[in-house]
Amino acid sequence: MSPSLMCGSQHFLQSMQSFSTKIIGLPQKALTEYYKIAQDTSQSLLAMEKALERWARKYNVEDKYKAYVKDESKKFEAFKKSLTDLTKKLTAFFESYIKIGNDKRKSYDTLFEETQKLFSALNEKEKGVVCHILHGNFGIRN
Repeated sequence: MSPSLMCGSQHFLQSMQSFSTKIIGLPQKALTEYYKIAQDTSQSLLAMEKALERWARKYNVEDKYKAYVKDESKKFEAFKKSLTDLTKKLTAFFESYIKIGNDKRKSYDTLFEETQKLFSALNEKEKGVVCHILHGNFGIRN
């Protein structure tokens, strides 16, 4: 499995585990059934959602489950927005970065100053992503 898929899978499983902390105190049978549903990653997300809704009704935790789903949905929407914003910012950054690098009339000192100025406009998370991309493509390879 690729690292990016592993990262996404880990996030999904952590999300499912975060709900399990809200249902502590239920009988062992209920917890076992929950984990059986949540850990069956071969089923579609829709099938899992329906199974968890039935499970929540069966164990009278529908309100907790619905609140959890609503909270996770809000988090996912915020994630999508931040990803869209980051993509726009990175696109603008790299377009400018390439334009600077393509200008052969400039000295290395000027190129360095301009790329540093461009880089300084990023926040820390954006800088981390840019560094990862640049080092992955131009860094020292083993």
